[in-house]
Amino acid sequence: MRRHKREQKYTQPRILIICEGETEEQYFKGILQDADLKKQLSAIRVSVITGKDSSPLKLVKEAIKKRAAEKKKAIPLSMYG
Repeated sequence: MRRHKREQKYTQPRILIICEGETEEQYFKGILQDADLKKQLSAIRVSVITGKDSSPLKLVKEAIKKRAAEKKKAIPLSMYG
């Protein structure tokens, strides 16, 4: 008897870090390159980007827009803050 293949869902959690400037982006990317942390974070996909504006309110709005866009793609994006 043949079994039907189920669609596989994207299961790897994702975290987006939006920074005020390039210095913060480089800091987080440097942390993610640490050998010990790479092992611990291997089950999580972390994206670090610099926001378009350094205003805290605009950074939050940008994060909300990015999260909504990712939901449309059916790829969950976790937000911490």
